[in-house]
Amino acid sequence: MNNESGAIIFQMRNDQPYFLLLQDAKTGFWRFSYGRNHSEESFIESANRSIMEETNLRVNVDSTFVNVLSIDDTQITLFIAEVKPDVHVRLDDEKISGMGWFDYVTAKQYLSLISQKEALNQVLVFVEKS
Repeated sequence: MNNESGAIIFQMRNDQPYFLLLQDAKTGFWRFSYGRNHSEESFIESANRSIMEETNLRVNVDSTFVNVLSIDDTQITLFIAEVKPDVHVRLDDEKISGMGWFDYVTAKQYLSLISQKEALNQVLVFVEKS
């Protein structure tokens, strides 16, 4: 089994969370930001590095939220990370073909896996309680 780490990245606009989704360049699949763990890294270090590589965003993941997705033979550990509304995302064009900041309802429509939608639901509840 492969291990990957990343985060569900969001920003607040008018007291509502908007979620960053990335479109995989190879598959067209919309997803959260994550990447393969390196053996010398913690899950949090891997998440921060992967997000930086894919989006050029420096984030501090919040490890008080953890969600684990299983996709095929890969286990993906997701944290959350809040960024300011004025951040500039610069994509790794080899890996990512598109991106968008979406409100909850729209983000859910872009995500195709039930486990992704459940993770998004959990983040929404977590953010609303914070």
